[in-house]
Amino acid sequence: MDLVQLRYFLETAETQNVSKAAKKMYITQPALSKVITKLEKELDIKLFDRVGKSIRLNDHGKLAACRVKEALSILDSIRTEFMEMDADASGDTIRLRIIVGANIIPNLLAGFLEKWPDIKFSPVRPEAGDKQDLCITTPVNGILPEASRLLMEEEIMLAVPHNHTLAATGEVPLSSMRDEDFLSLDAAKPMRQLTDMFCKAAGFEPNVVMQTDNPSTLRNLIALGLGISFVPAVTWSEFQSSSNVAMLRISHPLCYRKI
Repeated sequence: MDLVQLRYFLETAETQNVSKAAKKMYITQPALSKVITKLEKELDIKLFDRVGKSIRLNDHGKLAACRVKEALSILDSIRTEFMEMDADASGDTIRLRIIVGANIIPNLLAGFLEKWPDIKFSPVRPEAGDKQDLCITTPVNGILPEASRLLMEEEIMLAVPHNHTLAATGEVPLSSMRDEDFLSLDAAKPMRQLTDMFCKAAGFEPNVVMQTDNPSTLRNLIALGLGISFVPAVTWSEFQSSSNVAMLRISHPLCYRKI
């Protein structure tokens, strides 16, 4: 078992609702259910009683939740103490490189700086060769490096013009889009590399008619109806309110990225 697995269990234990816990932890409901099932197998004990479509924490689960909460609290306090100690000792500025998820970073930093107002951040350009202390990125192969921490798992959807023949369907297999014109970030971006892998898994190579290295430009091109595009569901959530596009979930293959 690992810390992420334990945090997912604790959130599920506190809400006793897989759907609500999954939404709060930015993970899909099936993925969270697999995490809980894996944890129960590792412990060789049932933590929840299934009652119809609902779950209820049983006595073993209550004990486990209590102990996990205590353990995570200790680990979090240790991390906090280390950060405070390092900040007091060096006072160095944290060099931050943001490759993905730029829209969610301001709120994360604001919450961090409320607790540690003396810490300073210095942005490092994504394409720069300068050294970095911290990098927000996406592993294209889905495997998290040993020194990394998972912020969230994000669903990737398809944005199509509002008058597209499939706009009202709500969900499509990716293979049904093999003949569409795609708009995309350029090939050097992790998002593009990831979505090319999704298309390959669906049995085709996307016909990219226009590409850009700027996410804002890409959102404008989509809104103009010049093609369809992959869209991150959370970090681009504001874009989804555009009346010019319809958002489609991808039923197969499952399309997600880790940040």
